[in-house]
Amino acid sequence: MKKSILFFAMTLTVTLTNAQGVFSNQTNGTLEKVIRDYPNNFKNLRGDLLVSNRNSSKYQSVLAVPGSVSNTITSLDEGSVSWQSELFKSADFEQASSRFKELFGQIKNTIVKIESERPVILNGRFDSPSEARSTNTVSFDMLPSNAVTSKLKVDLILEKIESQWRVVLRVSDSQFL
Repeated sequence: MKKSILFFAMTLTVTLTNAQGVFSNQTNGTLEKVIRDYPNNFKNLRGDLLVSNRNSSKYQSVLAVPGSVSNTITSLDEGSVSWQSELFKSADFEQASSRFKELFGQIKNTIVKIESERPVILNGRFDSPSEARSTNTVSFDMLPSNAVTSKLKVDLILEKIESQWRVVLRVSDSQFL
């Protein structure tokens, strides 16, 4: 009997550990760290100052999604902040659209644990992007909402800038541009 219980407990542990793997990849691991630093206005993630003007400052992010094109933090003078990672860039819409869908799959259902708060799950609805629209956005809800996440937006964006399609992950204040 003890052997059966021990075997069942070990099997359950292995199964639950493997189920957690659905939520572990490099994109959402970085995303979780970014969201955790949001209450600090991303100050722990700010690297070198890239650009500064009257209304805003743009910094290199010290935390990057592996394989990303660029990672920056923008701080507006009124106090709003945004962390942005350009994840993919291509002149080919089909390639960019495919990468957009793949990244959505990696981010959807990500579990984020913020200190002193209950864990939240990122939940979004995928709409197939259209080449006719220059901007395609999936906005993720954080459920259940809490004091930190109620002020936060997580967006996955496919946008055309000049002749290039870019896939961007943005974490920002809800009132950020």
